[in-house]
Amino acid sequence: MGEHYLLLDLDNRDDDGNGFHIKATSLAEFIPYVAGPLRGDMTGPEGREHCENAIDYLRRERFDLARQALQECGVCLSIEDGEFPVLAGLTERQAAAWPGAVAEAQRYVPCSTIPVDIDHYEWRVTWADETRPGRGRMIDATWCDGEYLVQVRMDVYGYPSVSVAETRWLHSGSYEECDCTWCEREREDEYQ
Repeated sequence: MGEHYLLLDLDNRDDDGNGFHIKATSLAEFIPYVAGPLRGDMTGPEGREHCENAIDYLRRERFDLARQALQECGVCLSIEDGEFPVLAGLTERQAAAWPGAVAEAQRYVPCSTIPVDIDHYEWRVTWADETRPGRGRMIDATWCDGEYLVQVRMDVYGYPSVSVAETRWLHSGSYEECDCTWCEREREDEYQ
């Protein structure tokens, strides 16, 4: 399967505690879920309005607007490329919990789509040594888009610890107007 869409809803969990997820090649394929279970979960008129807007955007294949409306409902919508999702090296429980951990982080990152594929080049993954051979390894995965930093630590049993931070840059050598003390001094010296 090439490029496809992924919808993750952490509020609807299966018996193992994993967030509900659907993959599709067309945004319109998500309408039955949004119009049914998701709209049914909304308790106020504002939530139902977000669902109605999402349905309209899904019908018109407007990804960015649908993503924004669904995010207001606590649901993550992303575009994935390749097989769904590649989770090589994870235990079965880690592989089941990983999409939910990414969706939890996505709630706090409004400007970028965090890739669900743990092998995606934007993820930096550290695998701990196996303490019991054949039982899997704990993972520590980080992702950063320059504005947000996400860290997902997960034990071999698939219990994630998700942390999200906003970055505040102290220095950037590629930014001509960096406002750190050293860069300001350097610019002052150039103008004198």
